[in-house]
This record gives sequence, structure tokens and C-alpha cells, in this order.
Amino acid sequence: WTEWQPVASCSRTCGGGIATWKRTCTNPRPGPHGRPCEGSDVRRELCNKTPCPLSATNFYTSQCVEAKDGDERYVALGHQYGLKRCYVYCFLPPEGFLQFVPARDGTRCIFTANGNGRCHNRQCLSVGCDGVVGSSAVVDRCGQCGGDGSTCIDVNEQYAIQNVLSGSYDIVIVPPGAQNVTVSIKLPLGSSVYGFAGCQKRSSHLQRRVD
Repeated sequence: WTEWQPVASCSRTCGGGIATWKRTCTNPRPGPHGRPCEGSDVRRELCNKTPCPLSATNFYTSQCVEAKDGDERYVALGHQYGLKRCYVYCFLPPEGFLQFVPARDGTRCIFTANGNGRCHNRQCLSVGCDGVVGSSAVVDRCGQCGGDGSTCIDVNEQYAIQNVLSGSYDIVIVPPGAQNVTVSIKLPLGSSVYGFAGCQKRSSHLQRRVD
């Protein structure tokens, strides 16, 4: 393979677009009975992933306005419904005119394999946690992209409180970065819990179960 060369610049200036790269099997070219190069000759990656400023025009509405020759009366009602995952629903009030507009490359869509995807040429393509379009890489139970779940430490603890009065109690602090946290609360018959404070925002997958 030759080195990867960009063939299409990023489809968005912010919010995450798609850039396309290509390479050719000419380094050197296979002989008459030689085997072709292994792998794909096209690679697509997310680019310009910095969130758009709050002052920026809504990305979906801007696609409607552009498709309707600059008519700023159009607004976007939504996108990625049913089989038209890479179309934007454009609405013209008060007439109620509704039209499907092909979504611009880089528009978010729901890909069934991992729930994440981006539109490209009206198709919803999967995007792995590595930012590569078409990649199947996912975050493992330890929070590592493409990991095998072996880099974290399993922690199982039990805490008991006797003669509990009404009020709040600090039982355990879950550190930032903890993954797949399950809290099981066992109560005497007739008891109840009226409130529960979970982890900080940086922790994820907090579950609560009352036995």
C-alpha cells in the first residue's frame, strides 16, 4: 500500500464531520500472479469533533434552509426515523409542508450495532470508540476503547448500619472512573428508602437494586 492521502476534507467545521482518506496498492503494484494488498483502500474518520458554539445555527435546521434555497422559514423537526435514518425532516410553518432532505455527511444517526453512527452518502455507518468510521471497536467494562475487560479491578464490598435513624448517611464514595457500579440495598421487612444519592458525573453505569 501507498501512504494514506486525504481525498475529501472534513464535512463539518465543528460538531464532528467525516474526512475521507485513500491509498493504492501500487507500492509496488502486484505482479501478474501476485496477491492484491490486504485491507481496504478507503478510510473514513471523524474530524473537527470540537462542539459547535451555542451561537451557531442549528445543524439540522441549516440543512433544511440550504436545501430550500435559503428559505429561513423552514425548521427541522427531527431526523433518523425508520428507514430514513440519514434524512432530515424539514417543516414549513404555518402551511404544514413536510419534506425529507438528505442529511449532510457527518450528521449523527443511530447505528444498530453500537448505537452510534454518522451519515455518509445517505447511509448510516457505524463509528467505533476509536473515531474510525466502520470500526466495531467498543468501550469495554473497564472503560477502555477496544479493551478486553482485563485492565480494571473488581471490588465487592458490604456495609452494615445498625439502629439507623432518619436522615442521610455516607456509606461509600465511588471514585471517578469507576465502571458498572451496582448498589444493592437490603432492608428489614416494612422498611423503606426515600432517597438515594448516586455517584459523581464522571462515574458511569450506576445501577440501584433494592432487595
